[in-house]
Amino acid sequence: MRSFRLSEEDAGDVVQATWLQLVENLHTLRPTALPGWLATTARREALRVIRTQHRELAARDDRDLDQAPAETEHDPEIVAARRERDALLWRAMQQLPMRCQTLLRILAVSGNRPYHEVAAALDMPVGSIGPTRARCLTRLRQLLSLMARDELAGGIDLRDVLATENSMVRTLQQSPRIMDTVPPEVVENAVQIRDSPVSQSARSASRSRGIGLVAIKVTEARAVIEVLGLTRNRQTPSGQDFYTGTVESADGAVELVAARTLEQGQRSIMTTLENLRRHSNPAVFVLVGIGGAINRDLVVGDVVVATRVVYYDLRRETPEGVHHRGEERHTPAAITHALNSFFTDYHEPALLESAAGPFRVLSGPIGSGDTVVMDAESQIRKFHLAHTEKVLAVDMEAGGLTQFCHETPPPDHPGWLVICGISDLADHTKTYEHQQSAAHNAAITLQHLIPYLPAKA
Repeated sequence: MRSFRLSEEDAGDVVQATWLQLVENLHTLRPTALPGWLATTARREALRVIRTQHRELAARDDRDLDQAPAETEHDPEIVAARRERDALLWRAMQQLPMRCQTLLRILAVSGNRPYHEVAAALDMPVGSIGPTRARCLTRLRQLLSLMARDELAGGIDLRDVLATENSMVRTLQQSPRIMDTVPPEVVENAVQIRDSPVSQSARSASRSRGIGLVAIKVTEARAVIEVLGLTRNRQTPSGQDFYTGTVESADGAVELVAARTLEQGQRSIMTTLENLRRHSNPAVFVLVGIGGAINRDLVVGDVVVATRVVYYDLRRETPEGVHHRGEERHTPAAITHALNSFFTDYHEPALLESAAGPFRVLSGPIGSGDTVVMDAESQIRKFHLAHTEKVLAVDMEAGGLTQFCHETPPPDHPGWLVICGISDLADHTKTYEHQQSAAHNAAITLQHLIPYLPAKA
């Protein structure tokens, strides 16, 4: 204890704190580990006292902030403690999956490099860097916590390391073994490879995986985030927020990325879809929202799942009147097969449960355009019923979704699906009363459909 230059009063506090911890932890210690535990615990308490003194000095006089730590920074006891901490950290790192080890090492040496450069170095979607980092640090914290409770840690002070994710990253950055593992040149070389034309095409094909979700209204976005447990991710340069999570699809665990459009309508959704494509390049896009029923068999609260969309705003105006010309698009066969499998298991109409009670899920085409339909005698309703009696509902964005996917060239050519909660009957009774429950039903339907969706290129 002399090497810490503590006052007699502080040294007494250290001894008292050490014996109190011994009483609390005696039942967990082996007799052979007791001497080492006492020594390292006393050292830990002494360092705690020193840190407290430094903070008090800083509060009284900022000029002492740089001088106070200098007396102990190179002290043999502190250097030895740091080495023991680094060795323990390294043992915990080696127990992580190789994917986590590689990501944490590159993040440690890359400092504040943009995530897209780290993603290029690891050949990962940009949107998965943040969530994967969080999961890996959580696992590392769990391993270190277990070691700290075990005598293998030898009483090493890990409280500062385990305080926050940032504190763990700082400790990684300070560890020579971590820094030497992945030289910065690795990141630089990976960025150069990424920017080559051959690499871009290969990466585009390999990253066409996962599920992209689009919501329009705030009620739709909140329902998706809450039901699927998504977390907010960093913004793109355009300011677009993404919400991410990992789900079990028909192809196993994949990334799910959700975004909300800037406004309603076909044009806005196409911009959001392009942002999603650049961010994570999903294999399938799903529009999750609400709409109005035009089929008399539907009721508010039902959910329509559509693999066919009829765009109704194409029209010809003549002296005899307006003639609508519908343009119908079908989703790729793999998505239709997935939906068929869902209804084979759940029957049709499927019955699912929400907090408000059971609701029905049906399949069929929907109409889409830029017009809000609030009239039972609307020409748009009459057009759809004349085009095909099977059209169940109308919305304002599905047409933009199908057009975007149709125009996206191979190898990225994505699939698509529309999940539409019925919030009104597209007539004069239309209100906002049922939008929240309809959006929630649509999100629950998506949750049940995800295990059936093909989500890899």
